[in-house]
Amino acid sequence: MKAGVSRSGRVLIDGRNVTALDDITRSSLRNKYIGFVFQSYNLLPGLTAPDNVALPMKYAGIGAKMKRQRAMELLKMVGLEHRANHYPSEPSGGEEQRVAIARALANNPKVILADEPTGNRASPAR
Repeated sequence: MKAGVSRSGRVLIDGRNVTALDDITRSSLRNKYIGFVFQSYNLLPGLTAPDNVALPMKYAGIGAKMKRQRAMELLKMVGLEHRANHYPSEPSGGEEQRVAIARALANNPKVILADEPTGNRASPAR
């Protein structure tokens, strides 16, 4: 692979050769099977914590009530249910990263790709 472009071979997700799929189908599989945690969080500043967590579920076609319920469960799981009405600029960096981790778990992915997922955590919590 050079510059992120496959020159030979195959990439399989759930037995499907994703290199042969169109962009929409590939994106759908990525959303279903892979959760992402970015070093820079990539939270949307205009969305509250639950709305950021629920974003992958929106693209998976999950209904509003279920999205909200799952987002709140995930925020509770990462210890941030008290931040439900907060925007990304309000919590600490470590709390922002936990929102990003909750978002990565939203669709129950089989794989999580994480870049420095605990970089902003205090040492004992790592």
